[in-house]
Amino acid sequence: MAEPIQDEISFTLMAEHTVVNDTVKIVAGISGIITSEMTEDKLKDSIRKMMRRLIKDAQWNFANVTRRNHASGMEQIDLEASARVSEKENYGLEKRAREVSQEGMSVTEIRADSDPPRNMLDGCESELRIRLLGMAVKERDAISKAMGASYRIGAVSFRKIASASLSNNASRGGSTRIASASSYGTSYDDEDGLGNAVKLTMEAAVTLSKSVETV
Repeated sequence: MAEPIQDEISFTLMAEHTVVNDTVKIVAGISGIITSEMTEDKLKDSIRKMMRRLIKDAQWNFANVTRRNHASGMEQIDLEASARVSEKENYGLEKRAREVSQEGMSVTEIRADSDPPRNMLDGCESELRIRLLGMAVKERDAISKAMGASYRIGAVSFRKIASASLSNNASRGGSTRIASASSYGTSYDDEDGLGNAVKLTMEAAVTLSKSVETV
C-alpha cells in the first residue's frame, strides 16, 4: 500500500495595525447621605440626572453600590458610575465634578481611561488574522511555483509578539492567537481631535505540507 511522505516548509509572517481610539471611559466615584426610605430606582434616577449635568447624553452604568447606616441616622451610599463618551469630553473633569456635586450627594473622584474598548481590539485582531492568512496563501502559491510542486497550508498558529497581558491559553485551541498591544502616542486631526493610538502586532507561524505517494 502506498505510504504518504510529508515534506514540510515552515516560515513566519507578521502584520501590524494601528487603532486610533477617539473615545474615553469616564469612571466616577460617588458618595452621599440619603434617607432610608429612598428606593434604589429613585436614587439611581437622581444620580443619573446629576451625572448628565456633568456630561450631557452620557449613558451611565452603575456598579459596586453599597448602602450602610450613617451616624446621623440616615444611610450612606457609595457607588461607581462609568460611561464611554467622546474624547472631547476629557477636560476639566475634577472641576466639572465639583460643580455638579450637591448637598448630600457628590462626586468624590473621577478619572478617564483612554484605552481602546475590548470590542475594538477584538475586531482589529480578527482583521490581522485574515490579513495573515491571505499573506500565507500568497506565500504558498509562490513557494509551490518555485519548488515545482503543490503545497497546502498544513498549520497556522497565531500568537502574540511581546506582551503577556493579552495572552490566551494555548491549550484551549492549540494556538495562541492574540496580538500584542503597544500604546505609542497619539494622532491629532484638527477636525476630529486627539486620539489615543495603539499598535497591534500579530505573528503567524505557517507550515506548508506536501503529500507524495510512493509505490
